[in-house]
Amino acid sequence: MRLTRKYFTLIASLPALPHFATAERPPINRERLDGRLKMLEDDDRRIVDQAEGFIAWQRQPATRTDKEVIEYFARLEALDLPETLKRTMRYRMDMRTIFAAMRHRARGLGRPPKPWGAGTWAAAIERRWEHPDFQLQAVYPWLPEARRLLEAGRSLDLEKMLMEKVWRQLNEISETHAFGPEEILAYLFKWDIVQRWTLNNASAARARIEGLASEALGSHAVMFPETKRN
Repeated sequence: MRLTRKYFTLIASLPALPHFATAERPPINRERLDGRLKMLEDDDRRIVDQAEGFIAWQRQPATRTDKEVIEYFARLEALDLPETLKRTMRYRMDMRTIFAAMRHRARGLGRPPKPWGAGTWAAAIERRWEHPDFQLQAVYPWLPEARRLLEAGRSLDLEKMLMEKVWRQLNEISETHAFGPEEILAYLFKWDIVQRWTLNNASAARARIEGLASEALGSHAVMFPETKRN
């Protein structure tokens, strides 16, 4: 799809997004963001709705079957979306497939039964199952480090690494398609990253605080044992 419209007023109205790793919260809430999107023409709004459908799908719990994931990816490929956006979506689906396979293998399981996985690399992963990085490190030079994080159980660090890769892609889209619909789509994806990362950090912080509180209460219980009543 070729998009040629320019949305100077809309994009100028959007506050700059801080890098997700340093943000405390998105600089604009969802309600106000939706208000800005009302400036879109109807056909561009439909594209945005489709992209947001993918964002929502990505955020839902990973309880789907492999068959459902494959079917969703096929529908995604059929959507009339800008190719730049489709590349970002494929990238995220490819990462989902690669790390699902790594987790499966880390549990000592063999090749997953078909159908499984979606995206570019599912067949290649099956052929290269015994290789630590499925021989994909030439395509993704950072994959060995990501695997080490996965195997070490450092899930937050791994998520940060993957988000950083997507973030850079989205920056390139914004720079290449200034004031076009693609820049708006990139903004929405980046807004979602900021939102998810800050929520994850808040959850992690709460868990740490609760852990410290439990330890403190435990120590208190040992130091001041309950007095028995007669």
